[in-house]
Amino acid sequence: MAFCNKCGTQLEDDAKFCPSCGETTGKADFKVEDVVANIKALNNTADTTAQYDKGDIEKNKIMAALSYVFVLFLLPIFLCPQSKFAKFHANQGIVNFCVDLALSLVIAICSFIPVVGWIVGVVGGIAGLALMVLGIYNAVMGKAKELPFVGGIRIL
Repeated sequence: MAFCNKCGTQLEDDAKFCPSCGETTGKADFKVEDVVANIKALNNTADTTAQYDKGDIEKNKIMAALSYVFVLFLLPIFLCPQSKFAKFHANQGIVNFCVDLALSLVIAICSFIPVVGWIVGVVGGIAGLALMVLGIYNAVMGKAKELPFVGGIRIL
């Protein structure tokens, strides 16, 4: 049997927290492999890469990746309108931009509520950044994968 380092309470062998004071025992189940697996599961969305020409993908990867950086989704629309791959990512970039705008509005409204506004702001910011990074990653890797949660929305 182990004892809590903070209050001295006797602990069960598999305890992760002290039942008396809540102190962690250092036996948390946090593993880097689990985090990586969760990120991969998040990116387990519809993959339509096979529908695109490999030459188009190779030629327009950078343009597709830029689609996720704020209003730069306009670049592939005007600079390579013939590219279906770039158009796919431009659409995903527009959707991501709209989601960011909506999150910003929610964050602005919630900012008047103490603590809740801060939590919504942090979670919303991380979610928007995560979608952007995931989209850029997919574009650079030459994949036509939808963004999680919002990728099925078609604007273009």
